[in-house]
Amino acid sequence: MPCRCNARDRHDPISVIQRIAVAAAVTLTGGYLLLVLLCGALLPLQDFPNHLARALVIADLLFDHGRHFAGLYSFHFLWAPYILSDLVPATLAAAGGPSLAATVLGAALILSLPVAVLLYLDACGLRREHRPIAWLIALYLATDWFFVKGFIAFRLAIPALLIALACLRRVREGFSFGAYLAYVGAIAVGYGLHLSAIAFAAVAVSVTAGVAMVRRRVRWRIELALAAPIALLLVWQVVLSTHLQASPVESSGYVWEGWSQKLGGLGISILRYQARTDFALFALLGVALALPLRGGLARPPSEAALETGLLAGVFLAVYLALPQGYGSIWFVDARAIEMCVLFLVLAALLLAEAASTPPRAIGTVLLAGLLALGNLGALARHFLPDHDFLARYRAVVDALPSGARVLPVYTRAPEGALRPFLHAGELAVIDRHARTPYLFSAEGGYPMVYFHDRLRLPAPDEMWYRMAGSLGGPQVACAYDYLITTAPVEEARLPPGALVKSNEAASLFALSHAGCPPSERAPLPSS
Repeated sequence: MPCRCNARDRHDPISVIQRIAVAAAVTLTGGYLLLVLLCGALLPLQDFPNHLARALVIADLLFDHGRHFAGLYSFHFLWAPYILSDLVPATLAAAGGPSLAATVLGAALILSLPVAVLLYLDACGLRREHRPIAWLIALYLATDWFFVKGFIAFRLAIPALLIALACLRRVREGFSFGAYLAYVGAIAVGYGLHLSAIAFAAVAVSVTAGVAMVRRRVRWRIELALAAPIALLLVWQVVLSTHLQASPVESSGYVWEGWSQKLGGLGISILRYQARTDFALFALLGVALALPLRGGLARPPSEAALETGLLAGVFLAVYLALPQGYGSIWFVDARAIEMCVLFLVLAALLLAEAASTPPRAIGTVLLAGLLALGNLGALARHFLPDHDFLARYRAVVDALPSGARVLPVYTRAPEGALRPFLHAGELAVIDRHARTPYLFSAEGGYPMVYFHDRLRLPAPDEMWYRMAGSLGGPQVACAYDYLITTAPVEEARLPPGALVKSNEAASLFALSHAGCPPSERAPLPSS
């Protein structure tokens, strides 16, 4: 197709910069997606194997009449947090296996935040030439600590919340039924992914409504219509929490930090494998955002920039007010600091646009591209060897008989702020339809109230080996057929068993049941 750009366009500095930024955004996005594609079902995100295994179990129960897992687990559809992050990959797994589900889920984790950031900034009036810069920065933000921890549902809920806020701005500017339906849909999807989406939506809608009141632009019918879906879902959540949550560990209550820990946790979302690299990338982000502001703003900041900055401040206050954990749910407050950082960056992008000139714009493009490229390199440096480790671990899993009862043992030191193989044992569920005790379920105190472990086997804390603890006595060993460990491992700390297969990543032991009374061999329900 012949280029429709005239000679003036080709020599316009803004047009040239925009084409460079678009090319960088497209190329680097392809690099991130290629990394996900290379990893496939062995994407080395900490909780990822657990989520994928649960999706595979649900797929078996829904689409294969429970051929492998009937009697072991049960699934009852409820519109509740996490349901979408289970149902969608379960459907994909039924259609094309766990590799398809993992690849699509990984691509969604990469692309969803950049898409949502563009929609939000477009609703805030960001000029077109600045959008590729925002995309490049969003690629970095999408792969933060929550991403590598494998907090899949939360990581996908953030884009849903941003899209809801973008639609909210459209509705307030001039009521549109289509925009309102999109808003309601985004709120519902966010809730179906993670509870924090609806809680944070309530905060954001309240704050922006307050701003509208101060500016005397509030229209009460519209505000009530915007608040209605949030209120209904909060009431529904109270009903679920009151009547359906089966959690034996919630009695541990709230866990609060001191102020020193709170202040130290401000940087949690940017820390991953190596603090020095992570802080260097975050500093590069700061320079890229600050460069256009050098010399002062060309015009006063927009109302959207000020409102977005206010949201960042409010979520900082929410972070300071929230506990670190409740029951088996941890990093409750860290999710608010994630929103604080996101809105702070979005506000800076809106402010930088007002001060941008062609010389500074090209510098910002180069820095944003360098940020996305450096971040991709940092991820690949860990993802590729960790993927190879999981592949070797999987080779040991292949020695398991189908449907065996397996106790995973995690022995490795952390990699920075992560334990990328903590849930590697769930590969036994994915590949061999094995029975393991650590799959997230309502009975384990997790918020998946629709997914139940019908035969909860005894098991020690997942970190017992690293904490110099014990397996928990013969009643634990007697409940399992096999034990699979990461390497290295001290066999003297394990119960008696014969080595079946071992390599540099894992070891598989067939446990001895000599002396185990029949009462301690809990029978598995037949399919």
